[in-house]
Amino acid sequence: MLKIPIQGLKDGSSDISLTSDVSEMGVIFPEFFGKITLSGILSKFGKRYTFTGKAVCNSNLICDRSLEEYTEEITAPITVSYLADTEVFLLQDPASDENVYIIREDEPFIDLSVEVCEELALNLPMKRIALQYRDKELKDIIPDITEAGEEQKIDERWSALKNIHLNN
Repeated sequence: MLKIPIQGLKDGSSDISLTSDVSEMGVIFPEFFGKITLSGILSKFGKRYTFTGKAVCNSNLICDRSLEEYTEEITAPITVSYLADTEVFLLQDPASDENVYIIREDEPFIDLSVEVCEELALNLPMKRIALQYRDKELKDIIPDITEAGEEQKIDERWSALKNIHLNN
């Protein structure tokens, strides 16, 4: 769990550095392993808390080009705002789509676990390519592959199939 203690915190900014094991985070993508490190600044002004920082965790991925497993460090920016107001908390609409989370005034900590897991998942690469293959073309990795438009040698046994025309 990534919990920041806020009880008795004075107005201003505080440096935050937390570490948690992936197994303690609850629901997180299976690609992540090891420790999650959260670092940044928590600012408090009145009843408003804003955390700005980053989360870092290692991930185990499979390369889309070579199908090899590789490890990549995923870094996710985190910016979250909270408003400590018990009256608003009791009236809060759970379906509201605001960027500010409402917490109770007597809350002893802010739990960033869910936000960190979501941001790390969003920062997983869409195209997963191992570092050693990022600057290479596909035909450099797999020399036998032919691209569309390139002339291919056709086995003579199959040449009769060229004369078949299907009516659709």
